[in-house]
Amino acid sequence: MIDDKPQIYFDISVLGYGHYSKKSRTGIFRATEELLKQLSLNRNISMHFVALQKNPLLCGQYLRAHKKIFKDIPFIDNWKLKTILLNCSWILTEKINTTAVAALKLILKVTRKLINLLSGLFRESVDLPAIPATATIHSPYYAIPGDYRGYTKVLTVHDLMPILFPEFFTENHILDFRNIIESLDEHTEIICVSENTRKDLLALHLATRARTNVCYNAASIHQIEEKNPISSEWRTRIPGRYILSVSTLEPRKNLMALVDAYLTIADHVDCQLVLAGTPGWEFENLLQQRENSESILFTGYVSDSDLPWLYS
Repeated sequence: MIDDKPQIYFDISVLGYGHYSKKSRTGIFRATEELLKQLSLNRNISMHFVALQKNPLLCGQYLRAHKKIFKDIPFIDNWKLKTILLNCSWILTEKINTTAVAALKLILKVTRKLINLLSGLFRESVDLPAIPATATIHSPYYAIPGDYRGYTKVLTVHDLMPILFPEFFTENHILDFRNIIESLDEHTEIICVSENTRKDLLALHLATRARTNVCYNAASIHQIEEKNPISSEWRTRIPGRYILSVSTLEPRKNLMALVDAYLTIADHVDCQLVLAGTPGWEFENLLQQRENSESILFTGYVSDSDLPWLYS
């Protein structure tokens, strides 16, 4: 029997990176995960998962951790020895960034160097997954590789800040967004998460006007359990009133201005400033500001089950 349902090949690279590194569990990670949970319930489409950023090992780990939710959706992986080596290199990079022991860090760096040298011995390219020409490819963040030129594609654009304000971003972020702009062709339908993002995109890429639509991110609803032990921990650490900011702790979030503003009123108000989120680029500057007040609390990464309590 021929399946005449629309075929959607969804790039879950964002989820693969986020599963392995808490720094990558940003708002885009959460929005992508909630979107997939809803799409997985839709019986009118034929869903497949792919890893278009050449990270099938990380994506496979994410799917195994969430197999109860996505067990019926096939993952079209693209295993080759060179791909495996590249994935191992990325895993080692994350280990190096999170390891404080100098000797272990050195061992990891040497191992990564050897893996990269071995990877370079292979002439083969890193294969992308085979996708039927009649399918639609959807990427919730990254540029869709040029290998799929001519396919029907859907790309979600969350903002264009690295293009508009490059001084607040790393070179890797800027390169990712340049690739996004360059990947837009006449076969790409574009979802912008706000009208402002759509205006920014059209100012850079006027040819996309007819194929650009605004679709807002929806909120996820989690039930708050009164006896949640982790939430009890937050009640102890944040016993009273507080001002809350939830974001990656980076310069682009303008958190330095928030901290400066808080410090001007800290002696006159009975509330803490709580900065929730994983440390990002130039986090050290925020740490120095914290020394000026004991009422500033950095929570680090906060799980989805605890965020509702902080918001409430």
